[in-house]
Amino acid sequence: MTESSYYSDITKYYERTATASIAWEAKFSRTDRIPFSALAEHQERFLLKSEMIFGFKVPDNGIGQKPFDGFVLYQAKSVFIAIYYQPRATEIYEIPIRIFVHQKYTSKEKSLSKKRAAELGTRIFL
Repeated sequence: MTESSYYSDITKYYERTATASIAWEAKFSRTDRIPFSALAEHQERFLLKSEMIFGFKVPDNGIGQKPFDGFVLYQAKSVFIAIYYQPRATEIYEIPIRIFVHQKYTSKEKSLSKKRAAELGTRIFL
């Protein structure tokens, strides 16, 4: 299993449950910790921007079909998805981006533990 193994299931989960636009970034760990540095500065910036308004032109490159030319998210729900992988015991938490960012910059830790993710976020089941 890898992070990308979860993308389709995360998308389907939000297609079933969303009541508004959602921007998400998933990070994967085979341990009980995800480094705060796993969320790159540009990802953090765009997730925060999506809470207000964020537009993007989908690149025309690649061999697959693109869904459309671009999109604009307006007041989207922006979340960090923490995936703690263990065979037959994976736990996935949805953490609002502002809560994750606050933790990233105020915690004395260098990573987000599974225990802390459970305290800060909501467990989701895909």
